Amino acid sequence: DIVDNYDSTSIPRYGEQNEESWRIYKDGTSNFSSIPIIEVGGNHDMFGIKSIFSKKNYFLSSSNSFSRNNTKCNDDFLIHSFQVGPSKTNIITINPFDFPTSHPPLLLYKYFSSHILNLLDNEISKSKTKSIVLCHYPVGSIHSKKSSHGKSFLDIISSKSVLAFLSGHSHPKNPEFFHHKNGNLEILGVSSFQQSKFGLVSIDNDGINWSPIDIKNPQNGLITYPIPMKQLSSNSIFNDKENSEIRVVI
Repeated sequence: DIVDNYDSTSIPRYGEQNEESWRIYKDGTSNFSSIPIIEVGGNHDMFGIKSIFSKKNYFLSSSNSFSRNNTKCNDDFLIHSFQVGPSKTNIITINPFDFPTSHPPLLLYKYFSSHILNLLDNEISKSKTKSIVLCHYPVGSIHSKKSSHGKSFLDIISSKSVLAFLSGHSHPKNPEFFHHKNGNLEILGVSSFQQSKFGLVSIDNDGINWSPIDIKNPQNGLITYPIPMKQLSSNSIFNDKENSEIRVVI
């Protein structure tokens, strides 16, 4: 949820696109031009948009990763890959929205069609490296069909080609960790504007470590290796004698 497009806090709440909120976001991130910013849309961002190319789809106008130039059709928005950093880490984003989009509370849960799963499976298979998959919706909020190869969403993100699945949506006070199928990791991040925290995700020796940073009282450093027990996954190396020293980022 990059913005909160509720028009009021009264009940029933009605979601409507607020251009001013998106302008604030765009202005606020304009100073970080040297840092790759990759966004996925949340349900609060996508209330009541007529089409992917609608003028009120402010996500396309304000995003740092998506634009009206690199989004030529719905599929470009549904599933998209980005390579970031010196390691060219492959980040796959999922924006599972059908247009016209609904109003709340009809966007609380998502249905993943066979088409979405086929696109995701294909995008993962194209990558030369392991991928991190991003979606606003956690596994518990997703109902999944099967792909053309008979795979569910869980099957796909539990493959050896996926380092981790990062999600949000439910705004927990602390990050939550889930292990699916082959032990693959899902990390459900906190809500920054509610908890004054954000997550710093490090990738060290194929181990994913989601570390909460308290904005009001930030720590001076964090351990990237070894990773916490709760975040061990099928990608973790359990007999790593050569790289077993403690590594810290300051």
